[in-house]
Amino acid sequence: MTYTTGGPPESYRYEQIVAFTKTDSGWTIDPVKPKNEGGLPPSTVVSAAQLAPAPGARKPLILGPGQVATEAKASAPNSHVPQTKPGTGPKSDQEVTLAAGYNYTAMTNYALNWALGRNGAYRSFGNDCQNFVSQSLKAGGWADQGGWYTYDSSWWYTFANQTYSWVGAQNFHNFAVGQGRVSYLSYLNDLGPADVLQVHWPEGTPDVDHSMFVTYSPWSAGTRDIRVSYHTTDTLNRSIWNLYSSFPYATWYGLRT
Repeated sequence: MTYTTGGPPESYRYEQIVAFTKTDSGWTIDPVKPKNEGGLPPSTVVSAAQLAPAPGARKPLILGPGQVATEAKASAPNSHVPQTKPGTGPKSDQEVTLAAGYNYTAMTNYALNWALGRNGAYRSFGNDCQNFVSQSLKAGGWADQGGWYTYDSSWWYTFANQTYSWVGAQNFHNFAVGQGRVSYLSYLNDLGPADVLQVHWPEGTPDVDHSMFVTYSPWSAGTRDIRVSYHTTDTLNRSIWNLYSSFPYATWYGLRT
């Protein structure tokens, strides 16, 4: 389904089941039913123009020793989502193996491997950013959370369906924060490998619009060179300071996984 009269540039995927019955006079189409009951799945609203490097963008933000970036948002956009434990500062370069039962190296390697492609083991969506992040987290040990697929207290993927929280950026935010899977980082400079960076563009609803996965985060000449990979406009290792300077009015959410 796409707009044909100059509407917004978003697109939506709506799967339906069409059954055919053979009669004496030929084939007839039985009533068409949606594949997923409950209406359209959530869609992360993000356009290629928003994710492409901005023409004439300001020089990327550079942080010297001891300096910090502008604070990440300290509360969720949906007021009913509780805040979890406070941020814990940056991950060290060594803290990318095993922690809290998760294999951060596996997460990061998955994201690096599939940032510029689509894994055929999963369905692909027009707005694929959160689907990509969920796959990366799953690769590193995130366990399924059972429940109805429309509930933000659930998180799972099967051959037939997936939860809203698997594919929707705001739904994932609600799940990950509400279920204690992540904690908020106080500063963007605290982002480390396998953390999640989310953004809300200044226009539209207050919901989170886009999810990205941290795939590179060493210290270099006293500056933390943090880079993210993401889908929709498939991108590998883009500097978050380039993003930050390109979209100065956006709201950023740093999530410690």
